[in-house]
Amino acid sequence: MSKLADTSLATRGAAWAFVRFAADNYSNGLPRAFTRALAAGPDTGVRNFTTAAKAPVDSLVEGWLVSMYADHLGIAGLDAKYQYRSYNFRSVMPPVARSVLNQSTATYPLVVQSVGSGSNFSSMNRSGTGTYFRLTVAAGAGAQNVKVLDTSGNVATFPGEHIYVLRVQ
Repeated sequence: MSKLADTSLATRGAAWAFVRFAADNYSNGLPRAFTRALAAGPDTGVRNFTTAAKAPVDSLVEGWLVSMYADHLGIAGLDAKYQYRSYNFRSVMPPVARSVLNQSTATYPLVVQSVGSGSNFSSMNRSGTGTYFRLTVAAGAGAQNVKVLDTSGNVATFPGEHIYVLRVQ
């Protein structure tokens, strides 16, 4: 379990969303039984979670990270495992974010950074988290290359690293 667990409202909200995603997609339609299995143990932490979900942690995190962006976005051909079944986050979260984050306009609180041709930017992720980027390519522009580099300018390689790409159009 992360040392950052339960340190902020955002962390607790993400943990809740992760459990809700797993209950929606890994409970065989029995979310109450899933959450009871989490509470009953006998293990704790990641082992308990993966045992209840009957799935490896990287599959759970992948599905959850993609679903946080893709949920109810209307992406043609998107596998149902990348959706919340019990919530439409794009509908539910803007009013919550406006209230909790004191936003003047209700918006979906997931930060997505736009990346254009020739863009350079710096980002850091903690284990089990994600950063979202939107790469826009003009019609007929051809293939685009994206490089993920470490702080020394070398191609980034990290144990357990995953990069998920979702084509939305």
